Parts: sequence; structure tokens; C-alpha cells
Amino acid sequence: MKSHIYIFIICIVVNTQLVAQIVSDLAGSGTFGSIDANDSLASFASPTGVCADVSGNIYVVETSTIRKITPLGVVTTIAGSAFDTGSADGTGSSARFYNPFGICIDPSGNIFVADTYNHKIRKITAGGVVTTLAGDGTLGSLDGTGTSARFNAPVGICSDPGGNLYVADCYNHKIRKITPAGVVTTIAGSGAIGSADGFGLSASFNYPYGICTDPAGGLYVTEIVGNKVRQIYGTAVITFAGSGTAGSTNATGTLASFDHPTGICSDASYNLYVTDQYNNKIRKMTSSAVVTTFAGTGVSGSLNGPVTVASFNYPHGICFDGSGNLFISDQVNNKIRKITTSVTTNVLDNATTNAFKVYPNPSTGELFFESNELMNDCTIKIIDASGRIIFTQYINSNKELLNLKKLDKGFYFLWINVKNNTVIKKICIE
Repeated sequence: MKSHIYIFIICIVVNTQLVAQIVSDLAGSGTFGSIDANDSLASFASPTGVCADVSGNIYVVETSTIRKITPLGVVTTIAGSAFDTGSADGTGSSARFYNPFGICIDPSGNIFVADTYNHKIRKITAGGVVTTLAGDGTLGSLDGTGTSARFNAPVGICSDPGGNLYVADCYNHKIRKITPAGVVTTIAGSGAIGSADGFGLSASFNYPYGICTDPAGGLYVTEIVGNKVRQIYGTAVITFAGSGTAGSTNATGTLASFDHPTGICSDASYNLYVTDQYNNKIRKMTSSAVVTTFAGTGVSGSLNGPVTVASFNYPHGICFDGSGNLFISDQVNNKIRKITTSVTTNVLDNATTNAFKVYPNPSTGELFFESNELMNDCTIKIIDASGRIIFTQYINSNKELLNLKKLDKGFYFLWINVKNNTVIKKICIE
């Protein structure tokens, strides 16, 4: 028996606006690899951290390389060598990394990488010159300047408007700060495993992983083992959301639950977005700590489309670009996914909607489109999740049969264009 197929019919007729959140593939074939190419011809090797620059370029960390994706989907390697780990500084492919996880960009456009297995923080200039900003490569927990400091598996990293960096020092269970001069201090965390709220070094963390700032300068940290999101304002550390027990409950504050939250980012309205890795979901938290599921069904997969039906497979890193689009490193799928919130379509008002019928709903594969008026020069196109047009039908009457029985399982977009006008209506085929 066929699974449900979700179809969206778009017929612009009036100028009412609808904003839809749509998940798509930005780049990656889905095959494990490290091929530089355009969008779906490129390949990634378990991508982890992601960040965006002011020009809309996306930067991705992998096992031993740093990749760049332009807004047009062109993928290149800017530093490191594929599947060749190490810790050498250098320019471009002469530099080496060892399982880096976190990446961010400072206000000057410098890229910083949490080189996790090397226990270092690396810097990459616009010219691709890689240097070690902090950490001597020996695991430890020393504050100091530059290579006199030590880390133990640094994972998350973010920057503030002053160029300071903040690092989730995962295995030290601490949050570290690095000034532009490379001075490393511990700002929160005793080093003991726990989730105690408190001030500064009296607080504790349970494997801090992702980290981000909000517009007011607050810090937010995901605990991948503690299954919580912690908040740091000044020296005060509190639990912002998460019960500490693995789950996927949508609720407020500590009544909500996560299962291995990893990446985290903030929008301009103080909303937080978290990659809830084991739940295969993207979760959203308001400034009041109301937790909801923003994208993902919870079933592992790589389905594109509206956020309510899209699927992920161990989403890891997450970031915003300047246009408000979200980007996710879909680790097991070896893809970079995009969630756009800027798709707008004109929709019918209620009076005009009554002039159109799409039935039966649900349908077994034969779908009728009927209008009260004669439809001249109306084109219907069905588009699959990857954007391919797989069905086209021209309508020149007020009633047409659409035979969809040959469609494969999955959801589709059914676009109906009438004089450059559209509307969206959901139907189901079973």
C-alpha cells in the first residue's frame, strides 16, 4: 500500500502573503567523500560544525578539512587535506586538522576552528593561512596565552562583537574565553561533571558541546550528555531548558526534553535553534524557554520539503545567514541542508478559494481539479523534493483529472500557475 503523499497546490490569484519554512539540500550527494564540485555533485565526510559569513558563504568542518559553499552551491576546500589528519600550520592544503568539530567567524572575517582531537583552537585568514591561536596540543586544562594554554577536546566555538571567542571545552566540562590577543581564561565550570547552576566556577557542566551568543551578549551551551541547554549571563549559569532525561517533549524550560543536543544558534529575536541529534529534529526555544519542534519528523531520513514532513539523520551543526535562512550539517546523510523562511507565495482569500476544488482528499491516485470558471492556459506541474519537475499537465477546461498513480512514495509540490498567480492547499494521496 502506498504511503501518504503530501502535495501542495499553488495558484497565485491575489496578493495575500504566506511564509513557508522549506527544507532543501544546499550541497552534498549523500555519499561519504570529499569531492569539490557544485551542489549535489560535491561530497562530504561526516560534516559537523557550520557557520556563515556576511556574504552568505557557508563554512563546514569535516574530519580533516574546512570546506566553503558559496550561495550558488559551489563547494571548495579552503584548508586541510582530505582524510589526512595532523596538526601542521600552513596555507590551504598544507595545513592539517584532526577531527575538528566547531567553527565560527569573527567580525573581521577570520575563521576559527575548534580542532577537537588536536586540543587546539586554529585560525584561518581570508588568504587561507592556518595558524594555532591557542592550545599546545596536549590535553589539559590550563589558562594562559596562546600555546601555553591547554584544552581537552574543545568542540563548540562562537565569537562576540568584540572579537572574543567562547569555547565549549567538552571533556574539561568548562567554558573558556579567548581574547583577540589569545589570552585564555575559564569563565564557567568547576571541571566536575554535573549540571549545577551557580556563578562562574561554582557551576558545573555535563559535556558542554555547542555554544552561541544571543544579541544581548548572553551565552547558551548545549550539554550533549546532560541533555540540557544552559544559559550564561555575566557570571550566572542557569538551566534554560531540558529536564536532563533523554526525550523529545515539547514544553517550557526544564519540562522539555532533548536527546543529545549538539549545535545551537540564535536569531535576532532571541529565539534559539538546536540540532537535537538523536531525535533527528531541529528544536526551537523562545526567549521564554518555550521549546517546540521546528523541523523534522523524528524518523531518520533525508526527505526535503516543509519542515513538518522533512527528515534528518543525526543533524549536528547549525547556523543562520544574514537573510535568516538556517543551515544544518546533516552528519550521517553527508549533506548540508537549508531551511528557508523567506519563501513567499500569494494565496487565495476565502472567497476565491471556494472557486476551486481539489478532490477527493485523501485520494488513491486519481485527483480532480475543478473550477467555477473556465481555466485557460493553466499549467500544472508536480515537483519532487529535489526540485525536479516530474509531471506536467495543461488545463483548458473547468474540470481536469490528474492521474498520480504512477508517482513513487513520498511528498510532492503541485504547482498550478494561472496568470502568474498561486495558492497553497495540502492534500493527501494514500
